[in-house]
Amino acid sequence: MRNYQTKPKNRLFLWILLAFVAVLAVVVFFCVMHVRGLLIEYESRQPDRQVEFVLEELKKKAQNEEDFINTFNIGELTACEYEEGTDILGDYLELFADPKTEFAVKPGGVAEDEMKYVIRCGDTELAEVLLKATSPLETKLAVFSMRDWKVTEVIAGPTAKDYSLTLPSDFSLTVNGMSCNDGTSLDGGEVSYTLNGFFLEPRLEISDPDGRIAEYVIRGGRILPEIYDYSMVLPKSIAVTLDSLPCVGTERDDGYMVYSIRQLDKPEVVISDLYGNSVTYEGGSLEMTQLTVLCDENYKVSVNSAPVPEDAIYRTVPKKYKIIEDTVDNLPMNMEYDIAVLKEGAVISVTDPDGNSVVLPEGEKLLDLTTVNGSDTVPAEIENSIDVLTVAKKWSLYMSNDCSFGEISAYMLPDSYQYEVAYKYSTSVDRTFFSGHVLLDPTFTDTSVGNYVQITEDCFSVDISLVKHMRLNSAQNVDDAMNDRFYFVRSNGKWLLAGMQEVTDNA
Repeated sequence: MRNYQTKPKNRLFLWILLAFVAVLAVVVFFCVMHVRGLLIEYESRQPDRQVEFVLEELKKKAQNEEDFINTFNIGELTACEYEEGTDILGDYLELFADPKTEFAVKPGGVAEDEMKYVIRCGDTELAEVLLKATSPLETKLAVFSMRDWKVTEVIAGPTAKDYSLTLPSDFSLTVNGMSCNDGTSLDGGEVSYTLNGFFLEPRLEISDPDGRIAEYVIRGGRILPEIYDYSMVLPKSIAVTLDSLPCVGTERDDGYMVYSIRQLDKPEVVISDLYGNSVTYEGGSLEMTQLTVLCDENYKVSVNSAPVPEDAIYRTVPKKYKIIEDTVDNLPMNMEYDIAVLKEGAVISVTDPDGNSVVLPEGEKLLDLTTVNGSDTVPAEIENSIDVLTVAKKWSLYMSNDCSFGEISAYMLPDSYQYEVAYKYSTSVDRTFFSGHVLLDPTFTDTSVGNYVQITEDCFSVDISLVKHMRLNSAQNVDDAMNDRFYFVRSNGKWLLAGMQEVTDNA
């Protein structure tokens, strides 16, 4: 039986392992120390280090006002009205020791091998520091890029700055304890303020109508109050509640309602339609199916196969008849269906008086089915009572002072819209400014009468166009074109002019 001696070999392996570990530890130590040295070098060669040294020096100099003035050649400071009586330089120097004082890179305006820093406290800039590279860019261990920097210029001293602010018109503003009423009114119930020439960051107090103070932040000269501000333009069939109470909007000329909600506390704004849908609003756009349908009473309109609620149906006088609304009884009325559903894809259907489905305009919010096709000729019974072209010519002559008010008034319905227009013109100084002239022969050409529409039994409209030819006293020939819709009303068996409006694509 053989006896193997293994103990000496085990000891040899152990010594080899210990030697390897020792060598590895030395290598790791030197690597760590090398990286540590690189980190120290990297930190020391960063441009921020140079700015830190500058800031420390400025803090020391700021303790001696006279030394600071002489070093940076600070002249006389002209205070704005809100800083009068303030020790601007003294307060400025104290900011260097403020814990909030910091520095940051100021972008733009320097060469590739330069950097500009700004030292600031809040929104007040205390100094600018310009650095220039003194060595080429080096990269070590593939990740440490560094170069040497030196300070080439330090600019310090108070500099005037302007601030701007926009507030709701019912909010008040004080600046450095003084009331500020120098705002400019803007559309939408807001006031814009411009605060000029501040060496120090202004102290503001922004108050709502209840006297509560609003917080604010300043960013680059722009003062931003922390106010919840919701501005919405909604169809009039949409309801809005603010903190569980009805919110009243302002109606625009186009029938939409404008809502402006501004307050310090977060409001609870709920928007509801007439179809059982509601949304808690926190800003942004709304999902909505919207269409306004204008038609007569014989059309049928439905939403998701159900009739449109009565609260969304309005009877209105067509815009083209507004000028005779107070003169003519029983004018045709439009049915206006204000459809607004707080969901996308609601199905709207419109059926004409014959039961045919009307094709809805894709992407449009208005479907106008009230267009009336007129006749190219005036009925004989009307022509036998009045020559509408003669009335149009008389009006044209009146506007150029070739016809008196007494003459034109014989063709007009008293107390009507057009009568009032003619009377005001007869007494207006504008009439005296019309250029002196003579009428040419023929005086009128290119006459046209058409689009006759019987509005009611005692009212009709007709489109009339013509061109009047004149020679001014300056020997210049002028062609005066007219293209208007004339509204005539029968009074005591006689047809009289009650209104006129220029014929346009929307008329």
